[in-house]
Amino acid sequence: MNILKIKTCVKGFFLLGLTSLSLQTIDAQTQRNPVQRQKRQAMRQEAINRLQEAKWSFIIYRLNLSEERSNQLLPIYKAFEAEKKDIMMSGMSQFKGNKDSMDDSQAEAFINARQENAQKLLDLREKYKPKFLTVLSAKELLILVTAEQDFAMKIMMEKQRRKANVTN
Repeated sequence: MNILKIKTCVKGFFLLGLTSLSLQTIDAQTQRNPVQRQKRQAMRQEAINRLQEAKWSFIIYRLNLSEERSNQLLPIYKAFEAEKKDIMMSGMSQFKGNKDSMDDSQAEAFINARQENAQKLLDLREKYKPKFLTVLSAKELLILVTAEQDFAMKIMMEKQRRKANVTN
């Protein structure tokens, strides 16, 4: 295995840990003045950027891509991620209330919106599949999807671990 890829992976996991800690620290702050809020937002954005960098490093490591191929893939992946984020944010913003306090019509609207969102995400994957296949083989695309899922799982597990350490 290439030493650059090992360093990239180690850097990615280090950034993952730092980012998770940063996001937790930012959320734990309760001050409400505008300067502090602006500072927290800047710190949060920086943490999100580090997390995205760690995710990209993780994916590159999993795919074992050369620098040239990773540079070809990056703009396609960034465009895909931006559209995916828009879909996710629009779906989340529709229903921020407590699900327990919803009546049946609100619950049905929520279910329908979630299904529409899931369909939009599926359509997005179909839209980007040919674009990804210009750089990756079908097997590599499968590895990319699996790497994204594994990274999300690692993030979730790290959050749970830190939450358990804070409460203990």
